[in-house]
Amino acid sequence: MKRIDQKVKEIEKKDKQNRLLYIGFVVLILAFMAAILYYQDQIAKKDQAITDEQVKNSKLYQNLEEQKNTIEDQKNKLEASLKPEEYWEFIKKENSVESYIQYLTNVWGIERDSTDIKTAKTNLKSNGTMGEGGWIYIGTEDRNGFSPTDSQGRQIAEIFWRDGVENVDPISKSKPEPNDILKLVQSRNRTTYTAARFSSSDNKEGWRPSTKAFVTKVEQEPGKTNIWAYIRYY
Repeated sequence: MKRIDQKVKEIEKKDKQNRLLYIGFVVLILAFMAAILYYQDQIAKKDQAITDEQVKNSKLYQNLEEQKNTIEDQKNKLEASLKPEEYWEFIKKENSVESYIQYLTNVWGIERDSTDIKTAKTNLKSNGTMGEGGWIYIGTEDRNGFSPTDSQGRQIAEIFWRDGVENVDPISKSKPEPNDILKLVQSRNRTTYTAARFSSSDNKEGWRPSTKAFVTKVEQEPGKTNIWAYIRYY
């Protein structure tokens, strides 16, 4: 017979695999739902002469509707099966900038504890968390206010999340603050630096387009209008 400690390890290993399968399965479910909705929309637009009632009574439409309802039920059951504390444990084991940012923005819609949210912010500031870090030029500020653009007038980044709120104007174009989550909107890698000025040496890894970063500090370059943010990114 197997020893108890060996059995426990097997159970823990299986539990971790189930959590990973759960997250992967949810992603697939969302993709299937998007595809079904797309095809339903295409059917409805295919022939303007066909009435809505005829479309809805078609066998293909009904089959798609049944599949969508089944997938929605499975998704709801899976989301309910993952307990908040298990999700938080998974995030801590990952211990990466990406996972903590996903936790703060709540991409899975899972209930979170306020203490864990505070811990996620603290861990994002730690160099012990897997990810990159560096200073980035984020815009200028003068008597007319803050401008999130480069020398050619192109927006550099937008505030994706602030205090639990996503993409709300005019927050998205306002001056970054510590604990904000930014999204790079330019189409090329953005160089980050070891200090808040272009004269410092650059880091090996740049901030990649469409990815997100957590702001830990914001400073204005002495004697200039340039605004710099220290970010943790992946």
